[in-house]
Amino acid sequence: MVSYFHVNKVVKKLRALMKFIKNVLFYCRLMERVDRLCAQVSAVALGVIKVVTEIQDKLRQNLLKHNRNSLSAEVQVRKKWRQINERLIHER
Repeated sequence: MVSYFHVNKVVKKLRALMKFIKNVLFYCRLMERVDRLCAQVSAVALGVIKVVTEIQDKLRQNLLKHNRNSLSAEVQVRKKWRQINERLIHER
């Protein structure tokens, strides 16, 4: 025959075990939510990175165009100065 004390002790252990299982299930559900949120954040971050990369590419292309045009204008100015110098030298 099992004593009341022994049964009471087993019941307390079972309640503690049930509480532990509920906590584990809660944390499992919580981790699933965190995983879904991480996936969403990653997807949004990839979209942001794509947009920023496109903007940087356009800015880089514009800078290269500007540098190319500036260099071209500088070359044209040197060419004109050289022509002026040659005319002055030949006129003397």
